[in-house]
Amino acid sequence: MSKNEESKLENENDNGNIFQADKAEVEKKEIEKIRSDVNKLPQELRTAVTDLKKSIVDIRSAVSEIENPFNLLRVISSEKDLEN
Repeated sequence: MSKNEESKLENENDNGNIFQADKAEVEKKEIEKIRSDVNKLPQELRTAVTDLKKSIVDIRSAVSEIENPFNLLRVISSEKDLEN
């Protein structure tokens, strides 16, 4: 093998190593991003559950107000209103 051919092979090996190093760096960054996203999930889930619980309480309260017969009596304040 000539020196020129050996030089080409060394360059190809260097380029391959650089490519693999770049690829490894990109993979490392992607893994760190995924880890970061996974670490945020529990807090986001807690927030969503809390908001859902608050919504359920609001719905229950509204249904109770609608079903309460005394609320109807509050609206009817006179016999004139009762006739309507």
